[in-house]
Amino acid sequence: MSRSIALLILIALVPACDPGSPAAPVDEPVSVIAESPAAQSQRVQSTWPTAADPGMPFYTRIEPEAPYVYTDSGWAVIPFYRDPDCVPEGFNLLQFFDAPAAFGCPHRVSGHSVWHESVGAGAPRVVVVRGMGAVPVWFAPQSAILEALEDGELTIGEIEGLTGLVKGVATRFTEMLHPHPLPVEMGGGGHPVPKVILDARGTLDDGRSFSVQVTRTGDRPPSVRIRIH
Repeated sequence: MSRSIALLILIALVPACDPGSPAAPVDEPVSVIAESPAAQSQRVQSTWPTAADPGMPFYTRIEPEAPYVYTDSGWAVIPFYRDPDCVPEGFNLLQFFDAPAAFGCPHRVSGHSVWHESVGAGAPRVVVVRGMGAVPVWFAPQSAILEALEDGELTIGEIEGLTGLVKGVATRFTEMLHPHPLPVEMGGGGHPVPKVILDARGTLDDGRSFSVQVTRTGDRPPSVRIRIH
């Protein structure tokens, strides 16, 4: 998939709540656009990971534009959808998509997608993500990761080498995505109201607890709240 397609799809993946309040639980997607019964009848849903839908072809939650990662309170957070140990050492995570290689990495999340007419055609309308028990979530000092990003690349090795990096797992992880609409020549699909809502809560390897809430709607800057206790 081309970088232009990746950027268009990625723009849609962030949350929508008051920045001082936790993100709403992501149990079922709710569209704010009224649709005709005929349009609704054309929707199809897939569950992933399955043979019919192997899931999302990427490893982490990375944004398509600088600063690329979610930051707040001096921290940058990187949640992993797939096992970090499986990420290719030389892969630039800022490219986001890595098909078909990413499909071979074990999932740490599962979910379902709603498509306009057929599975895999263009961008899905809605993607709902849920953690599978223990979702890797890493935190790095904001200054350190922004320095690492200055060359336009970020690899798994660079992240692991950051001074002050702390690793943890989220026992609660939910995310709801409204992917950005794609042009017809790129497959179409997407949602008329791009959105991402992410909520992660868990513990760090050093025993502290953490919570992360991210909200973004449309092209507005994301609202990010990171708390480490």
